[in-house]
Amino acid sequence: MAAKNKKQSFLLKKLIIILSVLLALVLTGVILFFMNHITQVEIDGNNFYTDEQIKELVINGELEENAWYLYWKYKYSEPPAIPFIDKVEVELAGRGSIKLHIYEKSIVGYVEYLGKCMYFDKDGTVVETSAEPMEGIPRITGLRFERITLYEKLPVGKEEVFQAILNLTKELKKNQIMPDKIQFNDELEAILYFGQAQVLFGTDSSLNEKVARLKALVPQLEGRSGVLHMEEVDEDNRNIIFRQAEE
Repeated sequence: MAAKNKKQSFLLKKLIIILSVLLALVLTGVILFFMNHITQVEIDGNNFYTDEQIKELVINGELEENAWYLYWKYKYSEPPAIPFIDKVEVELAGRGSIKLHIYEKSIVGYVEYLGKCMYFDKDGTVVETSAEPMEGIPRITGLRFERITLYEKLPVGKEEVFQAILNLTKELKKNQIMPDKIQFNDELEAILYFGQAQVLFGTDSSLNEKVARLKALVPQLEGRSGVLHMEEVDEDNRNIIFRQAEE
């Protein structure tokens, strides 16, 4: 009987020790969890969204306000999809401090279809949709198609148009020029619209020269109505003619 009581006493002590250790670990985890409340956020790679918008989209709940949980969520679980964002990486940068590395979808333009904006990448694949246009992404017109399906290529006649769009939008973005819309015809000639002013850009020959000249002229187009001819502009021919619209 004494041996049995002794054994029970030993098991009880062992159980108490185990529970004490587990409790200590839980308390330590809870303390460390709340000590890692996010107080500082650094963000890079975002162009479509502001820093504040990124914070609201990524840190959108009480649990997400903890650096460790946020790191685990974006590292080991399936995080929620964010429009125009391909991937988010969370880096722990110290107690309560994180870095968010944003990888945006590669988008060169959008077309309007059934009341929605359909955004496509350099290959013409539709990668995103929205009800309202996203700032900083040009609207492309003149493409002929009967239907559009998300995550499929735009069914246009000439696929070479996608390379022409990429070349032009890339150069315009580099020079911080954003027209209201860009129209392409069957000959891959572009027309850029700035308010009531049209810029006949022609093909993408001498593209660097044309865009460099256009950058200096854009401020002069504000509030004007007419057509700016740049089809033949190159290193040898720098004559640019603006024809004012008749009133």
